[in-house]
Amino acid sequence: MRDDLRQYVLEHLQTPDAVLILDETGFLKKGTKSAGVQRQYSGTAGRIENCQIGVFLAYATSQGTALIDRELFLPKSWVDDHARRAAAKIPETIRTATKPHLALEMLTRAFEGCVNAAWVTGDSVYSAYNVRAFLEQRQQPYVLAVASNPHVWVWDPMGPRQAHVADIAAQFEPHQWQTLSAGSGSKGERLFDWAWVSVTELMGPAGTAGLGATAPEGFERWVLARRSCKGATDLAYFMVFAPLGTTLGEVVRAAGSP
Repeated sequence: MRDDLRQYVLEHLQTPDAVLILDETGFLKKGTKSAGVQRQYSGTAGRIENCQIGVFLAYATSQGTALIDRELFLPKSWVDDHARRAAAKIPETIRTATKPHLALEMLTRAFEGCVNAAWVTGDSVYSAYNVRAFLEQRQQPYVLAVASNPHVWVWDPMGPRQAHVADIAAQFEPHQWQTLSAGSGSKGERLFDWAWVSVTELMGPAGTAGLGATAPEGFERWVLARRSCKGATDLAYFMVFAPLGTTLGEVVRAAGSP
């Protein structure tokens, strides 16, 4: 059924500007028997609640948006409780998987199912090193949100050095910021200030550099920052991987995908 749905979506919505969006949703529950339910953070509620978490892959184009894959996040407490698993009819073959790992499974299925996308986007949960490495190996452009503290390698007059993403963004000069729309919302254009800078290398697990000193030929990596037009301290950060010549406007449109 999943594969049939994906094919139907491609037949009706596919365009060259397609964006694959990784996201999750919390399903609030009152009991303890639904598979994967426990007290955990739910973005839907904006707080820790008793809920299930579903990880989803959406396909968004100018023709519309549709979900094409999903995975239930199964906490370790469930995986280790065999009686509870049996009662909920969870197969023994289902093991613990992080949210980024579930994202990789869905992306792999999408690409193997001939899904082509101009971009992959997602929040900071899905910007894990293994997800970025997977996408770069496929030369798949992405705009993935990150926290303020990931390290990247940058070059300055003294040579290469490590820097936090937030520290890089703090050095943007006023002229580097551009006010651009991230797309239309319920209240009109979603206007933000944006700035970006090229970086040479991303840091892998345990602070090691693992994606290569330079991006693959024909591609570049950037640190992208977004701030509210009303408050200069309200910042969000992204890692970008895209072909040389990609414009900030193109990246912003991808980052603002539904």
